[in-house]
Amino acid sequence: MTWQEYENGLEGRLTDLHARIHRDWAKVPAFGSVGFTEWLGAALGTPRSGADLQTATTYTFIVSGIASLLLAVAFWPPKSAAEIAG
Repeated sequence: MTWQEYENGLEGRLTDLHARIHRDWAKVPAFGSVGFTEWLGAALGTPRSGADLQTATTYTFIVSGIASLLLAVAFWPPKSAAEIAG
């Protein structure tokens, strides 16, 4: 895929991504108003299925991978045992 091909329809894809990220947050109760497990279930629970679920899962793994790489770079090189004890 070239940058020109990627650019075609980019605005629509960004709008769709924005809508998927911000979907159903009105149904999530305020953090202190319910127990933590109930809040977590409401925040992370999803009625998605099919292609929509697959797309959300793909983005979750991509973001997790990027976060892992950033954390690895931030703490590289690892400290030796002597530096930690010292």
